[in-house]
Amino acid sequence: MKGILVSASLGVLALGLSALSSADTLKGEVYYLPRIALPATAKVTVKLVDASKADAPSEVIASKEFSTEGKQVPIPFELDYEPSRLKATGRYQVQAQIWDGNQLRFTTTTAIPFAGGSAIVRVPVEPVAQPYKDATASVTFFATELEGTKLANYPGTRRVSLNLNSETMSYGGFAGVNTYGGSFKRDGFKIKFGPARATLMAGDEGSMKIERSLFKVLGEATTAKQFGKVLVLYRGNEIIFKGSTDLKD
Repeated sequence: MKGILVSASLGVLALGLSALSSADTLKGEVYYLPRIALPATAKVTVKLVDASKADAPSEVIASKEFSTEGKQVPIPFELDYEPSRLKATGRYQVQAQIWDGNQLRFTTTTAIPFAGGSAIVRVPVEPVAQPYKDATASVTFFATELEGTKLANYPGTRRVSLNLNSETMSYGGFAGVNTYGGSFKRDGFKIKFGPARATLMAGDEGSMKIERSLFKVLGEATTAKQFGKVLVLYRGNEIIFKGSTDLKD
């Protein structure tokens, strides 16, 4: 009887070891390029999915959620999966998301293929657009791009700025030569700037060109989206302004 029990126990153990040895580990890292710090409470979700069915949701092969524990990108991860679930007809991809509480902050926007193997998989994620919102009543964005042109390409001047005040629903800042101001309205992603009032100083042509471009942008902007510390204004689907709260950008 004891011999039978020992044999049975060894059989169960063998099956357990066989199941463990059948699992492979996908190793990779999640990263993004914008200089946006993650909160210490951020969590990462990583999935291995089969996206071969175009008319159906992707089938999840394996998934994992873990805390960043205060780490910043790139964030390494290991995801165990059963290689027997990878079929020759499948189209396998790695997806990742970064959450701050219930708010999705970053997500994959391009297909990251996976065909097995031990190579490290780098998974880029992009900021998720949010309607413009003030963390405080008044916030200033320093312009980095106007109508597709980097401001660094213009003759050097003081940093052009756009201040938005959600309490007074007013805007203002430095336009290149003059200070300016006005009022604005917003509804979700939609934004409408009223006419700008500005001082009447004259400057060099490069600085005046920046100023004319900024006022044109404010008059034509229809949408405002915020990606972390970056504000993006659109004319329809066209990006016409980028600004950051960080002077280093």
